[in-house]
Amino acid sequence: VGSTYACSGDVEGAAEAPVVLVHGTWTNSAEDFGAVLEPWLTQTGRPFCTVELPRRATVDLQVSTRFVVDAVLRTASARGGSVDLVGHSQGGTLAAWAVKSDPDVAAVVDDLVGLAPVGAPQDTAAVCATLGGCAAPVWQFSEGSDFMAALVSTPFPVGTSATTIASAFDELVRPAPFASAMAGASNLVIQNVCPLKYVSHVLLPSDATAIAMLADALEHDGPAVESRVGTQSCLQLTPAGTDPLGPLRAAPAAIAGLVDAQVQTQLLPAEPAFTGP
Repeated sequence: VGSTYACSGDVEGAAEAPVVLVHGTWTNSAEDFGAVLEPWLTQTGRPFCTVELPRRATVDLQVSTRFVVDAVLRTASARGGSVDLVGHSQGGTLAAWAVKSDPDVAAVVDDLVGLAPVGAPQDTAAVCATLGGCAAPVWQFSEGSDFMAALVSTPFPVGTSATTIASAFDELVRPAPFASAMAGASNLVIQNVCPLKYVSHVLLPSDATAIAMLADALEHDGPAVESRVGTQSCLQLTPAGTDPLGPLRAAPAAIAGLVDAQVQTQLLPAEPAFTGP
């Protein structure tokens, strides 16, 4: 991954497993995690590493998975031990596929957490046909794609501690919250803890309740357990000690990034060939 990989904090010999963060489609690590999640990790004393996916994560998912694999193995090697793997949206799907498809990754990942990952095929084929093409990931997330068939049919390795965190108000991964769930994972829904809380797909990595669920996964053996997550976060936008206006302050850069992503996106007429694990 070269210059696209960076770490914050003391990864070497870290007492707590470092967290490898994988961003979503049409964005980058700073835009996805910089406002709240990265400061929260620093505040809680957890080192973390980020990896920038090619062309703002608009290329073949199989190519992006190789970046995730390399980042995980680099971080585990630097620490001399296990790591935690956390991804948002496409990043959560890539994290799951990396664990499912690469035994070396599965061997060093302690906790896998997907924040609103794409866990079920999406109804995007008609849109792609109308537009005359779509970015590779959009095709690969669509119903009937070879990639999604492999993702859904391939089980997590025995002993994997996997958690997904979803919102019933997710506007992108549909139907919400069910399409973010994955077989073999502990599938948490924010509204099961905070019934009236509105959390969008884009803001989920900054939400206080989502991060409380993430903390539960990272702090306990095994995946997160919904009943352990208290309701104190229900009235909070972001975790205590972080900037609740952080996502708003980051919005101009994120919007500019989204425009840049459209420029970088290469439209394809069909799903890229699936080559398997």
